[in-house]
Amino acid sequence: MPLEGVTRQLQVLPPAIGARKCLALYGHATFVLEDETGSLPVLVLGSCNPSAPKDEDRVRLTGLVQVLKAEAPRDVRVQTTQIQSLESH
Repeated sequence: MPLEGVTRQLQVLPPAIGARKCLALYGHATFVLEDETGSLPVLVLGSCNPSAPKDEDRVRLTGLVQVLKAEAPRDVRVQTTQIQSLESH
C-alpha cells in the first residue's frame, strides 16, 4: 500500500562522482513524511543522477518499512523504491 504525505526537513547529499563513473557512494536524500496520522523518516537512495522531492512537496511513495529497533520506543523508517510528486490542491 502506498504512503502519501508532505515532505518536511529534506536533506540531499549529491553523489560522489569519479573521473569517469559514479563511485560506490550514490546520492541520497532523507526527509520526514507527514500526514494527518503522524510522521515517518524516509530514505531515498540515489544513483548517478539522483532525483528527490522538494521540501513541502506532496508525494506518494512505495518502499520497504525498516524496523531498526523493535522495543519501545520503536525506530522505524521507510526506504523508498518509488516516489511520485503529486500536485498540491
